[in-house]
Amino acid sequence: MTKSSGILLIILVTSGCACRRPDSPVTRESTAMNTYVSITVYDDELSTDRINIAMDSAFAEINRIERMATNYADSGEIGRTNLAAGVDSVVVSEELAALIRRSLAYSDSTGGAFDITVGPLEQLWDFLAAH
Repeated sequence: MTKSSGILLIILVTSGCACRRPDSPVTRESTAMNTYVSITVYDDELSTDRINIAMDSAFAEINRIERMATNYADSGEIGRTNLAAGVDSVVVSEELAALIRRSLAYSDSTGGAFDITVGPLEQLWDFLAAH
């Protein structure tokens, strides 16, 4: 083996760690929207790097939607709308309006099993007091 092919072999062996294909599902957990979020990827074709990039994107999107639609902070569109309830009108983004319309459609198609009006249950069960 020549010196250059030996160096190439070392580079290939040591760099293969980040690009290896997962042998089992890859899971990452976090918290968002005041709950636990878990993403699991089942794909033997993607490298670990690609899976991590996809998971980073998914969590970034969850966090973006949370900033827009959270009712736990007054800084988001829903928070500002709740603050103005009964006092003033609030203009919301088309994205949020579409999200609410889609959520209401899911509620209708599931006979209410999916319900975006979870607030009364949260207050009744006092989820936040447990933490």
